[in-house]
Amino acid sequence: MAMKPSTKKRTVNEYVRPFSRTSAMINEFAKAGIRATEGTLRLEVLLGQSGQYTFNVNSQQSALASETRLRQGDAFVPTSMGFYVKELSASSTDDVQCSAVLNTWNSGNFSATNRANIYALWSTGKIQYQVNSVNVSETIDCLRYYRAGVAQVGLTTITSGAAYTGAYGANEWDSADYGMQTLHQNICLNGQQNNTINLSLGSAINVGGGTQARYGVIILRGTLLINGANMVQDSSINAFLR
Repeated sequence: MAMKPSTKKRTVNEYVRPFSRTSAMINEFAKAGIRATEGTLRLEVLLGQSGQYTFNVNSQQSALASETRLRQGDAFVPTSMGFYVKELSASSTDDVQCSAVLNTWNSGNFSATNRANIYALWSTGKIQYQVNSVNVSETIDCLRYYRAGVAQVGLTTITSGAAYTGAYGANEWDSADYGMQTLHQNICLNGQQNNTINLSLGSAINVGGGTQARYGVIILRGTLLINGANMVQDSSINAFLR
């Protein structure tokens, strides 16, 4: 006798094998009854003359229009990170903040003021995660996020006599993850705790833009646990409370 096919509904996670660390975590949290999805945080800080900068993660603190902070009831596990610098071309309105170009090197998009110094952000910069003022990571060098591609804004590409000069109109950006690197440590940021990311430089070098405001930008991609702040501890998903 032929057996009837099962009518029991199965979830998509039972059919699809995880193809990345993020999808694997989403599946595992789903098994524990937690709604998890892909997520992104964008954090920014005004640059000037200092050897230390602090990026606030939580939404409770005042944020720029271009930022995406962690909501109080959520938790976030970053799986990749990128570091960028932007410069405002005019006054600091929401429109200008949101439309400023993200740079992966001290490119021609920056004004001349301290432009050469901007390289120090990548060459000597170190990033460290803190939860409730406790370090949950060792320092992560920023040089891994430096990208100076073949296409560079303003770089001459074609010269044909004295009448015509071709130049790139923008910097290279050849993939969705340009400037990003995998973050291997299991760090969990809990919206109910005080989360910060600290950037330290080799010296208190002036990387500000003078009258043109410059910002350091950190972008985190990973797994967002919706209403999951009560389900994780502050330093690692390995301490997940089941």
